[in-house]
Amino acid sequence: MRISRTEYPIWNLWVHRPLEMDGGYTFSPGENNEEVVRALLDKPDDQLTVTATRQAPESDPEPPSLLWDSGKRIDDYMLLFSLAQGRNVHYRQIRWSILDDESIMSEGVTNNYSLRTPINGDRPVTPFELMWFVDRCKETVLQPGWAVDTGFIPAIFWYLDSLSHQVVELRFVSAWLGLQALASRYSRKVSGNHSDPMKMLTAYRDSSEEGLGYLTDYLIEFWYELSQDYLTRLPEERYFTDRHSYIYTRKLQLSLELALLESLGAGGFARRESVLRNIRRGLESAPNP
Repeated sequence: MRISRTEYPIWNLWVHRPLEMDGGYTFSPGENNEEVVRALLDKPDDQLTVTATRQAPESDPEPPSLLWDSGKRIDDYMLLFSLAQGRNVHYRQIRWSILDDESIMSEGVTNNYSLRTPINGDRPVTPFELMWFVDRCKETVLQPGWAVDTGFIPAIFWYLDSLSHQVVELRFVSAWLGLQALASRYSRKVSGNHSDPMKMLTAYRDSSEEGLGYLTDYLIEFWYELSQDYLTRLPEERYFTDRHSYIYTRKLQLSLELALLESLGAGGFARRESVLRNIRRGLESAPNP
């Protein structure tokens, strides 16, 4: 029987031991895993950390993506792990071979030229929780129409884009658009008002069964005014200082991260309370929006 073997060298994924994933993939850390992980945690530069391998009969193709109409299951893992670990988890090439018994019948390399910007964000899901995280995600994304109904795909890409920028204005605008994507898609689903950002966000928060209470009226109003600072007001007309803009952009990024995890049904991760504390910290002495 002819066997198809595929290897994906994975960048920026932090695992402690081999992980067996749905679709026939095995994610295995490299020989110098501890040293590589130290470098990964120390700086935002990309690190080659893991090899994902799939070996199956040639007649058994790789399973398709659950999140979009094109792509493979491994592309879902890359996107979900990027959210979980605050890094741009990706592969740059695919090494493949066709085996007949022990003989290599054909082999080759396919390059993946998609642009990958280094990011270094919050790491909400620990390596020890990755299998739990993947299981929760699978339960959720298999629901018919889930990705379209929730706006998850545009929201997660805006979130990752927010983490890639050095300029705080770009970080804020990308994260703001990501949160708006979630709220707008909910509003459309219930035939609500999807033209008023504050009303959309309030309705999205109030309807959630996952506990989005951290999206307080104060934060929603603050972020709306900050969006006006960056999108419509002249620099000399802006309400907020650079310091407050930086702090509340960070709170927005964390809130979007948490909303995305909640939408996946993975809001029970171990660091949840730590993330919530960072969102709430300092609100008692915050300026009026």
